[in-house]
Amino acid sequence: MRSSRRRAKVASTVERHLRIRDGVVRHLHGSSNGMRLPWSMGAILPIQVLQGCALGRAPSVPIFGSYFPAWIICAVGGILVAVVLRFLFVAVGIDEHLIAPPLVYLCLAVGAGIALARFWMGSS
Repeated sequence: MRSSRRRAKVASTVERHLRIRDGVVRHLHGSSNGMRLPWSMGAILPIQVLQGCALGRAPSVPIFGSYFPAWIICAVGGILVAVVLRFLFVAVGIDEHLIAPPLVYLCLAVGAGIALARFWMGSS
């Protein structure tokens, strides 16, 4: 009983989304049968798509009473990881075999910064 209600609810939600999508497509491309969305829907749709950027505050960290963007901290962390890896590569002897060391260490810093951001802020 519950699963049939749930299926019906999912089906109605899917149908509603398909109707909205079809209406948006007709509005953007024009329709031969004269059905068009009101101009306000065309103005509101891009705003609704872009509001995902402003749903919450930007991730920030309070340091000494001042809020710093989290991406700066992740970038600095990535640079520190790259420096530590460089010392490790020099100690092991890998550094002398690298073809383009600046590019390798730049990629390591960027990758470590992105990984730190993904682990710290989540993968939403």
